[in-house]
Amino acid sequence: MSGKPGKRLGAGRMIIIDPTGGLSGDMLLACLFALGAKPDEVAKEVSKLPGLEPFRIVFGRVKRHGMAAGRVRVVCEAKAKRRDLAAILGMIRRSKLDPSVKRLAASTFELLGRVEGAIHGVPAEKVHFHEVGAVDSIVDIVGAVVALSKLGFPRLYHR
Repeated sequence: MSGKPGKRLGAGRMIIIDPTGGLSGDMLLACLFALGAKPDEVAKEVSKLPGLEPFRIVFGRVKRHGMAAGRVRVVCEAKAKRRDLAAILGMIRRSKLDPSVKRLAASTFELLGRVEGAIHGVPAEKVHFHEVGAVDSIVDIVGAVVALSKLGFPRLYHR
């Protein structure tokens, strides 16, 4: 990703994502924190999702194979519920999140629902998210959208 750590990215700014080895939600969230989004602000916003179990976002630095990187862990002590697409979209719709965050988070889950449905041969509405319906995945996805909003919704490009 490009950008200066700690600086708000605004209009005309971009983030280039090169997921050569893959990209998970927590990896994207760690990158957005490294670019200046604040973990506590993101957690406060994501906590506006009604019915979401209490959680904490732990952001730190790690070194793997000689390379430094950010690392995010979502910690939730409660047993996570399994949620389907309608339940997650309902949480987003009923939340007090900013409307632009709601739209992007909902469209992300709708896309995941269509892809999962195509893989399993069922309509998106019938998909039961096992991992994606869990607290950590919801926090990763909605948190990434919140973090992008905190950075001024820069343009995203991928290779």
